[in-house]
Amino acid sequence: MKEEILSERYAKALIALGVEGGNLDLLQRDLGRFEATLSSSEGLGPLLQMREVAKTKRCEIATQVAAHLNLHPWTGNLIQMLIERERIAIFPWIVKSFEKGLRALKNEVVVTVKMADPVTTKKNIDTLMATLKKMIGKEVRCELEEDSSLIGGIAVQIGDTVYDGSIRGELEKLQETLT
Repeated sequence: MKEEILSERYAKALIALGVEGGNLDLLQRDLGRFEATLSSSEGLGPLLQMREVAKTKRCEIATQVAAHLNLHPWTGNLIQMLIERERIAIFPWIVKSFEKGLRALKNEVVVTVKMADPVTTKKNIDTLMATLKKMIGKEVRCELEEDSSLIGGIAVQIGDTVYDGSIRGELEKLQETLT
């Protein structure tokens, strides 16, 4: 919980800088690249968090990584500040909060579409997206997931609400009715 609150503050500050400087897309790209580097390198994340290593040395390593990734100075400064404040561990939460704030700024919502048959669903995805956009009144970004347990049909999740149009869902409703 503490991580989420702190990450939202850092993300809001970075979004404000990005709006002011017109660099939101660049910052989003940078955050994603650094997060991917942290997760793909087994030793980098733990090393940057290791209090036994001097902060100056950890900051120096982060500066080299930022230069290698060609990150914007604001992203590099954020990373330095997180290391200096012993908060680099919350970086993944900052990325999530940044993306959430960016979606809100763009009046966009992420919709998860689970499907049993990806071929059929992908053919009809444009129609589904247009319908969802009309229903929600916001731009819709779709994340597709294959779920063979649905048997057929789709299940759409918007925030905490799930619209289940799957055969499995219908069978569960039928079972509930019969018991």
